Amino acid sequence: MNKTRGFYITKYNECTQDEPCDGPDQYEIVLTDSGRYKTAFHVARVYYGPIIGAKGQNRKRLEDETKTIIRVPRHPQDQDIVITGSSRGAVSAARRRIEMTVMSYRSKQQATHFISIPMISPEVKARLNEF
Repeated sequence: MNKTRGFYITKYNECTQDEPCDGPDQYEIVLTDSGRYKTAFHVARVYYGPIIGAKGQNRKRLEDETKTIIRVPRHPQDQDIVITGSSRGAVSAARRRIEMTVMSYRSKQQATHFISIPMISPEVKARLNEF
């Protein structure tokens, strides 16, 4: 078990007693007609690269480690990432790992926008004084 940036990771990235989680039911995972489990979720296109990796290495490694199949849409398409596997836990683990990858890369990105909200109105001043 490795501890990486506040996450406890086991072989299949399952939750441990030291770091409980909401369980595999925290995601919508459906049983397909073929008897396999499937989940689909949106990820911004900018994160496809880190998920796939150079020559597909990251995706392939994740598929091998979790025994799942991960379908990432081609770049111009804006569709969901689909994960299928033989067990609910494997699908959940693959999804958690992808979400951790997205969170990691999101924290490294530079800010692209600046928002300025005027706070000089009398109502805002009064509420601040009440606080």
